[in-house]
Amino acid sequence: MLEWLKNKKIQLFFLLVITIIVILLPTVIRFLQFKQIILPGDVIYYDIRIAQDISNNHLLANDQLVFTQTKYLFNPFHYLLAVSFIIIPPNLAIILLTLFFSMISIILLYEIMDNLIISDNYKIITLILYILSPIFLSSTIFISKFTLGIVLFLLLIYLIIIKNNSYWIDLAIVLLTVLMFYISLSFLLF
Repeated sequence: MLEWLKNKKIQLFFLLVITIIVILLPTVIRFLQFKQIILPGDVIYYDIRIAQDISNNHLLANDQLVFTQTKYLFNPFHYLLAVSFIIIPPNLAIILLTLFFSMISIILLYEIMDNLIISDNYKIITLILYILSPIFLSSTIFISKFTLGIVLFLLLIYLIIIKNNSYWIDLAIVLLTVLMFYISLSFLLF
């Protein structure tokens, strides 16, 4: 009966469908109730405003709503949002980025476990528990710089465990480490 779950592509597809349902459910419920897209949390609206400011000021951020005009601290997440807003409207971009980051993190974790030769049963159980974990739910539903940090962290682990001694992979590892430094110092502790 469960023979079809032994195919790796079907396993990954099954896990991505669960991820999409879990991630989109709060947005769909809010849309059905309020007849408009309401993003969860309040920090995302600050991130959207700063990203729009970056787009309008040609990659320079300046928080106009703060009276003291404090100096902007570089955040790669704001620049990612600014680039995505060029192509897609902000609310839709946030939803698509949420789905993108959550699916990429699931795929990366799956590939990490696959490279570590973990059995399929443990991979599925681990990924389902990860999808339902508070850290995954809070970092993807309330998209923030930490969502980007988790994806970069998983990508860094993946690049470290693949057995490819390439100059480009070493350069990518250094670049990811620097980017994670700008996102949060806590990622570097790992």
